[in-house]
Amino acid sequence: MKKLIIIPAILLLSGCVTAPNKPSEPVLKLSELNSGEGVGYSKKNFNIGEYSERMDVCYMTTATTTARAYVNSQQERYDSCMRTGGYELTQLNTSELSRRKKTIVETQKSIEEKIKGRDKRIEERTYSDEKTLDKENFNDNLFISDIRECARSASKIKTTQRITPIYSSNVTTSLFNSFFAGMATAKRLQEARRTALLGCMFDRGYILLKLPEEEKNRRIQLIKDANRK
Repeated sequence: MKKLIIIPAILLLSGCVTAPNKPSEPVLKLSELNSGEGVGYSKKNFNIGEYSERMDVCYMTTATTTARAYVNSQQERYDSCMRTGGYELTQLNTSELSRRKKTIVETQKSIEEKIKGRDKRIEERTYSDEKTLDKENFNDNLFISDIRECARSASKIKTTQRITPIYSSNVTTSLFNSFFAGMATAKRLQEARRTALLGCMFDRGYILLKLPEEEKNRRIQLIKDANRK
């Protein structure tokens, strides 16, 4: 048990290296994607509830522009998604346009709430050196028990990539290359174990928060003290 508790101490106290996000286009609002003079999306047997659900799906799908650069614009991707659902831009009378706009406003509010919830969830599960694990009604003994069990599970992860020596006519060069190949694999293994450890703790109701420095250090000390037992 003593050796297992070392794992979370190492994983939680080591920093994560993340690649910078690629530049991305500005994210448009739903109302901006449905703009058009005298036109709106419609289909055969149009139902306002289904229309709202389709807009929600297409917006949430096409608004994720931060992770990659797309060839097509958000508008083009949104139009494609709506067409896939059977919707086409059609000339509509004033009454129908007004009904569509009201639904767009209501759907936009619902989407904004979803995005807030998603962003909060992402923030609470994104590791940084300033954060530590926390949960409602935090208990020291339960924390150590949980992290010990999660560490045991994470320690079972083994690297699946076999290290093939990089051969060289020069023995020193060969050893040097193999050494750094081993370091790369060890890093991947550590990252996999960190991910598994944190995922296990998240499943137990923990999140990552920026706590006062004194409390953060106290919890780190809890891990260290448990490791000595």
